[in-house]
Amino acid sequence: MAPPPQRQPIDFAAFLTTYFEQKRLSLPQGSSLSLDIEENIVVSCNLEEIETALRNLFENAILYSPASPEIVITLRRAGKLCRLTFQDKGKGIDAGHLKKVFRMFYRVRNHGENIRGTGLGLYIIKSIVTAHGGKIKVTSEGTGKGSTFHITLPLAEKS
Repeated sequence: MAPPPQRQPIDFAAFLTTYFEQKRLSLPQGSSLSLDIEENIVVSCNLEEIETALRNLFENAILYSPASPEIVITLRRAGKLCRLTFQDKGKGIDAGHLKKVFRMFYRVRNHGENIRGTGLGLYIIKSIVTAHGGKIKVTSEGTGKGSTFHITLPLAEKS
């Protein structure tokens, strides 16, 4: 059996800023990426896993958005937690699918749509967030109105 992944305290705010500033370069022309990140938020995590989760969220925002995605990322301290929200103005998720999208292999399919994918991205994100002691949920006002992913992670213990 593999040893549990190494976790270490990182400046999550600085990491997110650097990570998404690099990702900004890969956005289609005309897209927007807004970062509203509170500084000095430290989370104990496995960077490789967190990067996988962030990459999946980012790629989904592009995949399920019109030609020019609009993405807003917010990070705030909330007591002993931090709250990361990842909002897009993409195609949104119908209320009937909101609770199911984190299931393994679950895909929201709309007639005439041909978007590649396995239905594993959100399942992987949820697995990573849960393994880090966090929670994830998604809200959407419906089809065509975008989606917001809400992630809470525990702050690193002060030594």
